[in-house]
Amino acid sequence: MDKSADVNLSYNQRVDISLFGDQQPWYSGYIQVIPQSGSTEDTAVYKGYGFFNDLDKVLVNKTYETIEISAMVHDLMTTVIEPRSKIRYNTSKIYSTNYTAEKLRFEYQKAKDVVKTLSEFAIDYVYGVDAYRDLFFKPLNREINENSRFWVGYHVSKFVPEEDCGDIVNFFYAKAGELREDGTNIYPTPFQDAESIAQYGIREDVLSIPSAVSDADVERWGYSELDKRKRPKKTCKIEGFNPDLIKRNIKPEGVARITVEDGSKYYDYPIKSVKYKVNSNGIQFSMQMGDYSPRLDQYIAKLYRDAKNAEFAQQLNNKQLSGVEI
Repeated sequence: MDKSADVNLSYNQRVDISLFGDQQPWYSGYIQVIPQSGSTEDTAVYKGYGFFNDLDKVLVNKTYETIEISAMVHDLMTTVIEPRSKIRYNTSKIYSTNYTAEKLRFEYQKAKDVVKTLSEFAIDYVYGVDAYRDLFFKPLNREINENSRFWVGYHVSKFVPEEDCGDIVNFFYAKAGELREDGTNIYPTPFQDAESIAQYGIREDVLSIPSAVSDADVERWGYSELDKRKRPKKTCKIEGFNPDLIKRNIKPEGVARITVEDGSKYYDYPIKSVKYKVNSNGIQFSMQMGDYSPRLDQYIAKLYRDAKNAEFAQQLNNKQLSGVEI
């Protein structure tokens, strides 16, 4: 906005954005960056984040034994997240899973990483914070989003489907959170997929799950990860949305179906995100769909988490070995 405008926005102030006369918010967040006087720029830029960002500011130090996964989410919300953040607890938005973990241990991990880990144990669950500041934890919606049926040449002008084999992992060992009799944290049996190996060649790795203590939980997580990583990522580049699509208020839920220009084929992609950019040129609309690899910032964050996981595992080794005669 013009820096001469009389705007009174303060740090941590909540901002709700609605479009096209809708009374319900399309986006809700809070101010984190405030421009200061003396700038040579003609515009003043305020920056904010969604309430999902609050999960990165809360630490979890808990151990759960023989508890169903969603019960852990309920407990986290009532004892940790809601009391120490702006995120609200709505029990109706946390769905039960079909898995009871034997023992999961979270030692001073960020709440965002903890909820992500729990979604991996639940298998095909998604999580986040909606426009009402409510945390949700629910099964992945695999149905077609009726507002996201697009025809190339009418709804979108550019569509480039792709498959990326670069991130395939079809043979890996799991590094867990408990020291084994051989003195390592490595679960002894590798997770592997013969069909994927035959088609793409062997792609090896070591993946960490420091919260898992029991073998049953390591196996649950390992086979879930194998199923996600053993095949190519299907993505697409899509641009030139028809302006009328903006009014649909498309939610990042379900699956988008894109029919090619001659109608001979269609592609289905899970919807990852929906973005609206409002400026002097109007409203720009974009979507991200498919099995996208992490962005650079997410990749850097992963490197940081892996380093912390390695540090945690080493501390665990030292602690457990201190009681062992060598």
